[in-house]
Amino acid sequence: MVGLSVEDQPFDAFLYAQKHGYSSILDKAGKLAIAREPVKFFAYAHSIGDPTWRDLAEQETHNLPTKEVWEALKQYPDWPQIFGAWFCKREAMREVIFEALKNPIPVLHKGGLMHCADWYPFYADVLTKMSTAVPTESAFLQVIEGAIPRLNGCSHCIIVANSMKTRVHLTLSTVSGRPLSSFLD
Repeated sequence: MVGLSVEDQPFDAFLYAQKHGYSSILDKAGKLAIAREPVKFFAYAHSIGDPTWRDLAEQETHNLPTKEVWEALKQYPDWPQIFGAWFCKREAMREVIFEALKNPIPVLHKGGLMHCADWYPFYADVLTKMSTAVPTESAFLQVIEGAIPRLNGCSHCIIVANSMKTRVHLTLSTVSGRPLSSFLD
């Protein structure tokens, strides 16, 4: 590979290895390219019809802005179908997060109350921030952790918040682990 370094130019090294049949570096270059340029790799893998590489790269694109993914895909003639599938998957991830938010577990406080007065500012803050956040587990955890001080140390409400984190982790891994082809019509 004249003048190419897998470490410095993984995407170009992947293209070269693929074109010339260097299978020994293809995997390393591909994984490194996905880590560094997931959208570019996702769009390219789709354009060549490689669902394995496409799905690996797609897993890394959900923490990125929708516009960035759209910009990368729109250069290919069949972009609407794959972008639609990507968008449907991302919205399924958003639905999982909001399902956990809509149905918090019941934890009774003293006097039989479901939540204390501190719950409502916390809950409103989380809903507001998650409505515009990228629907990923890391974004959800960041929003929850950032809002926990609003609970003013209420151990009952913190149990509810922690259960939401667990539910999102379990259900989001199911959706995010599904291959993109399962979202294609």
